[in-house]
Amino acid sequence: MSIIEVAKVAGVSKTTVARVINREGNVAPETISLVHAAMEKLNYKPPLNRRGRKPSAGKTVETKKKLNLFALILPEIKIGLYSPLQHGFDTAAGEIHHQIMVCNSDDNIYKQFDAIGQLIYMNVAGIGLVSATQAVTPPYQIKLAQQAGIPVVLLHRDIEGVEAPVVELPMHEIGHMAGQALTRRGHRRVAFFSPGDTPSARDVESGLREALHEVSSDLSATLSHYCTGYLLAISSEQESLIDTALDRMLSLPDNERPTAVMATNDNMAEILYFKMIQRGLKVPEDIALIGFGAQQRNGGIRSHMSSITFDAGQTGSLAVGLLNQMSSGERPIQSKERISIPLSLWEGKTLG
Repeated sequence: MSIIEVAKVAGVSKTTVARVINREGNVAPETISLVHAAMEKLNYKPPLNRRGRKPSAGKTVETKKKLNLFALILPEIKIGLYSPLQHGFDTAAGEIHHQIMVCNSDDNIYKQFDAIGQLIYMNVAGIGLVSATQAVTPPYQIKLAQQAGIPVVLLHRDIEGVEAPVVELPMHEIGHMAGQALTRRGHRRVAFFSPGDTPSARDVESGLREALHEVSSDLSATLSHYCTGYLLAISSEQESLIDTALDRMLSLPDNERPTAVMATNDNMAEILYFKMIQRGLKVPEDIALIGFGAQQRNGGIRSHMSSITFDAGQTGSLAVGLLNQMSSGERPIQSKERISIPLSLWEGKTLG
């Protein structure tokens, strides 16, 4: 196996492949992705003297010392969705005298890959990753860090084809617990809202549907709404889709109109709450509402709203503990370990 074969599969020149392997020159992120994908497909592992710049004659290769630093890569840092996770990560790292670096991928897999590449170059002690949602993360992004001896812990969701510990959100259980919270209060017609159509959202819907089946009810197709777009910050286009879905839903006959709504995240639940108020509805007297998010309920509206919650701070702390054990050799870097995050119900005042 040679870089000539890698170049053919990637559709680039041999020189470009060499630059990517040696981290030389100015190569576009898309091209780097193509080369790494080809290397993974061919199971090509560059000789040690090709990994990084070649040493000058008579000089030995110096092994770069690992930084006492854990990095946390998040899909966003603007709206505070991941603030409790970051706080828990920072606190736990400080207790073992490690610094942290927070990287924002802007929910973009190319920017995420750029961050991973820089962290590999810096030789950090470990990476916690909440993967981008706008596209599927290629496995090679994680495998490159692992091949460099840098442990990675995946947070909230796994990445197919990657063997790394996953501290995951139990999506099906989220929907099921929300459904049970509603059915215990007599609700049988429930609407479902998600800002995007993803496997995770479908798992939440499946859990909600299961809870409704337990009381001989069902989730009507007319009450399941996927407002395809950004999952984190709701766009104006998604708001328009929410308005249309709400108006259609509220125009249904009384015996078909939902008495409750579940949203897959608190951000969307807040938008639904205000749009219901704008339409003259009382929450929860006219219609109940439940979302999903962190136990850390910052702000008056968020603490008022009912939600299925998880301890985001504890999740960040757990990630640091795993990274520390992996970097010290107590745990293998590659594993299929899955740790489910415990859930709880925040009663709030919108269940009805």
